[in-house]
Amino acid sequence: MKLRKFIATTIQEFLNENIILDNTLYDDVKNFVSSNNLISLINSCDLSKGNCDTITKKLYDYLLNIGYNDNDLQEIELLNPKFETSDAHPEWQKYDKKYLVHVVLKVGNFFVDLTGSQYSKSQSGIKIYTLNELSKLWGNYKIMKKDTEGKYIGGSYSNAKIRKF
Repeated sequence: MKLRKFIATTIQEFLNENIILDNTLYDDVKNFVSSNNLISLINSCDLSKGNCDTITKKLYDYLLNIGYNDNDLQEIELLNPKFETSDAHPEWQKYDKKYLVHVVLKVGNFFVDLTGSQYSKSQSGIKIYTLNELSKLWGNYKIMKKDTEGKYIGGSYSNAKIRKF
């Protein structure tokens, strides 16, 4: 009986910690969006198109500046969307899905996407996904970690290993 209670308590503490982390992260991302006047961009297919890398890098720097640990931050390149792209920016609709790429920021166990509106209205705004949620949207990913000099580990982002969710 003690083991069962210990397990239940441990699970509840884990869930509470992740909910708090998610809320804090959401507030920090919301402050980033507001302070950089990005509200229109994150809700617009046209404005967010092609800006995922730039916005992700700015968010990375912002979170570092407010005290997030660099080891908890990773740029992630997403590949092979599983969702319908008929709602995507007209330019993206011209390409086969296998050529579409998107960049988000991994923060701890969460993935922050501020430019998903270029692919779908349902992905607009501030989106914070779990790994499970993101794996339902995208088939593959690359970890785009940089060293202390700002160079991609492995030589370049194109050398990063493609992984399945």
